[in-house]
Amino acid sequence: MIRLFVTDDHPLLREGVKAMLSAEGDLAVVGESGTGKETLHRLRKEAVDLLLLDLHLPDMDGFEVLQRVKELRPELRVLVVTLCAEESMVFRLLRAGASGYLVKDALPEELVKAVRAVHLGKRYLSPEMTSRMVDRFVDPEEVPIHDRLTNREFQVFKRLASGVTVSGIARELHLASSTVSTYRARILDKLELSSVTALIRYAVEYGLVE
Repeated sequence: MIRLFVTDDHPLLREGVKAMLSAEGDLAVVGESGTGKETLHRLRKEAVDLLLLDLHLPDMDGFEVLQRVKELRPELRVLVVTLCAEESMVFRLLRAGASGYLVKDALPEELVKAVRAVHLGKRYLSPEMTSRMVDRFVDPEEVPIHDRLTNREFQVFKRLASGVTVSGIARELHLASSTVSTYRARILDKLELSSVTALIRYAVEYGLVE
């Protein structure tokens, strides 16, 4: 039996996923959560084989949840199930430890297929995303410059693009405000942007923030 934990902030979606997966004889949803913090708390003590993780949570960035889950339980496999993401974000998720990526509008049988593949230690990407990522290898000039950012810079970048202040980012990431300011300057330099306003426009253009 594959024990699953579902993290998504929409209760109706969680119920749908639970019903869909529980209909399979070898799958069992043993836990669920609507927030990142609750997910981390419960994964410290609950027996789970695989986490289905949405990236858009009300209290934490899903990418950060992924990183902390892999620090907490390196062996736990994570399948990201979310709205369509930009290819470079999928690369970053895989590098951070995700075992797969699937869009929310996937057919039920594809979700079951992805869960079983990830549980077996394989990587799983939706066919559309696989095609898009192959195109990036074929035409490297299409790779966006935000791929130059480190994971920590990307965390700061996402928060700046969402309108969080330097002091707010410092509190969320447990950093000094001066450190966040240094990251902000470094990010603007790498992206060749002149201001945070330009950074926000850039993030919206690439679909990196809602």
